[in-house]
Amino acid sequence: MNRQKKNLGQVILIILLVTTVGLTIGLSLVSRTVQDLRISTQITESSKAFQAAESGIEAALKGTAVGGSGDVSLGNASANYSVTTYGGSDAPINIGNTAAGESKSFWLIGHRDDGTIDYSNPPLSFVGLSLYSGAGVDICWGPKIGEIAPLPPPAIEVTLYYWELGAGYKISKLAFDPDFFRRTNITHFSDLPPPGNNCGAEDRLYSVSLTFAGAGSHNFDNPPFPPPIRILLRITPLYNSTDLVVAPQGVATFPSQGKSITSTGTTTAGVVRKLNVLQGYASLPSIFDYTLFCTNCTN
Repeated sequence: MNRQKKNLGQVILIILLVTTVGLTIGLSLVSRTVQDLRISTQITESSKAFQAAESGIEAALKGTAVGGSGDVSLGNASANYSVTTYGGSDAPINIGNTAAGESKSFWLIGHRDDGTIDYSNPPLSFVGLSLYSGAGVDICWGPKIGEIAPLPPPAIEVTLYYWELGAGYKISKLAFDPDFFRRTNITHFSDLPPPGNNCGAEDRLYSVSLTFAGAGSHNFDNPPFPPPIRILLRITPLYNSTDLVVAPQGVATFPSQGKSITSTGTTTAGVVRKLNVLQGYASLPSIFDYTLFCTNCTN
């Protein structure tokens, strides 16, 4: 009799143990299913919000002027976009990561409302356009100070395009290489000065201060009087890709560099995603940096 009771108790314990394990596994599967459904829903809603934000960017790129805004509806999501000036201040401007051998344009003259410049009849065709009035610019590149430096370190080439009275359109080039061996044996570019001005909060590892007038390895050799009309800088990284930052000197203000478009997409479930796109002014592809131009040729 006692043995039967003992066996019965063991059976009950085994049944309870099996039931507990089964419930635990079942609850785990239910929890995982709920979690997977939640993640799937979040991904779907996030995708809808991004698609709406992209639609807002596309709508703005069709010709919305600076200061303009608008809305886009996709049924299950919507977007609100706005267009502001890219640049146009006295703050350093990060013109983005640039591949080795590619060039980025940085404008020293303003554009007309339609985003163009009339080069046909200088200086009259430049009347009314804003001009950068600083004596020079600071250019910074590479990682932020304290971050891991890339190998090989990037060098840069800087080309100034300008119009000079009595001489027409001209260019002036400078080049800088932070790598000692490469600089002394291969490129023969100019050295960098000791670390100092690193473009403010951008705080980049490599920097140079360039002056428009005067001669020297850090000067573009522009005549002091009458001062030429400086149109743009073309900055080209060499040997490695890098961010490029341009900062004004003194209290000068840079002209607008184009449009900054911000679009915020929102789904009916309340998921929000934001995109920002910089639309610079049109410029020639990098291959034309090595092409000969002639403004007054007849043959």
